[in-house]
Amino acid sequence: MRRFPRDFFPLPLVLLMASATAASSQGQPEAAKVLDKFFDLGLHEAKGGKWVRIFTMDSEDGGAMPGAGNAQYSGNAWLVREEHGVIDAIMSDGRVLRGKKMKDEGDDPRDDEDLPPLQIQPANLDGDLKIFTATLKMKDGGRFSGDENTQAQMKERIAGGALLFLAQLQRQGRGDFVNEALPLVLASVPSPEMALDGAVSLIADSQLALLARTWVENGDASAYAEGIAKVVANFPRGWKIREAALLLSDGLRAQKSSPFAAESDARLAAGLLLKLKPAQFRELPIGRNWFIHGLNGGPPREFPGSFPPDDPDEKNDVGISAKKKQGCCIFFQQARRCDGPREAA
Repeated sequence: MRRFPRDFFPLPLVLLMASATAASSQGQPEAAKVLDKFFDLGLHEAKGGKWVRIFTMDSEDGGAMPGAGNAQYSGNAWLVREEHGVIDAIMSDGRVLRGKKMKDEGDDPRDDEDLPPLQIQPANLDGDLKIFTATLKMKDGGRFSGDENTQAQMKERIAGGALLFLAQLQRQGRGDFVNEALPLVLASVPSPEMALDGAVSLIADSQLALLARTWVENGDASAYAEGIAKVVANFPRGWKIREAALLLSDGLRAQKSSPFAAESDARLAAGLLLKLKPAQFRELPIGRNWFIHGLNGGPPREFPGSFPPDDPDEKNDVGISAKKKQGCCIFFQQARRCDGPREAA
């Protein structure tokens, strides 16, 4: 990964590196204040939030916590706000979530057209703090599967996530615990810089994800590119996918219309996609040509690189509800004045 001279770093990042190194070498309780610098870098505030467990449609636990999947934490997020069924939360790894609360597992996650469905369970913060400390003290608590490079990346990510978790805990009035745990986190990786890189990557990744969400909602590629450029400028070191983000920004600026854009079928497809709301994109099947799949029950058309459904019953199911299937058919009927979508040539 490319390194930069220290005087090239944004001031919060310089102070963060210097203070973390001092915390590791001197072990002073006051050194925990370095964690406040993460908020200067863009970590979202969860002060006053309630520690809970959130389940998403992606089934991600949101945990970049010591022990990874081996430790049974009861919680994974701070519930910041809940109003009229809408949830705002910050995951333990810094990601920001906004979604519609599902009352129980029987709720249809597709009832809401705008926000992704989320499930919430109460969690025991005191119990999770004990697991956090115990895992850091375990000799084999940092072992991961994979080759040496994969293990190093996981250690960095876990240590970074642990720092962000401690930063939120400090804002929650848990300073004594933070002073005790911070040296353990920094000692879990070969150098404090490695833990900082992991935290920086998580913060930058979260900001990039928010930009992508906004772009999906408004389709403004120019604003998306400008936003990425600002994030890249704010994180000149430590961000693992920084070069990829630069490529994405350049690609957005160089975006041109497809040669197929003038074709009637392409316009029809684009019209349907533009009518979809962000939450509905989760319903599109992966690994098959869903758009020209027979909505009236025809077999899926496979293409190179696609994977057949694991369940044979999925052959006649494109992953959307009957109501939405009917809506798609009506859309096509009105647009093409036929009984349904035509198969591709």
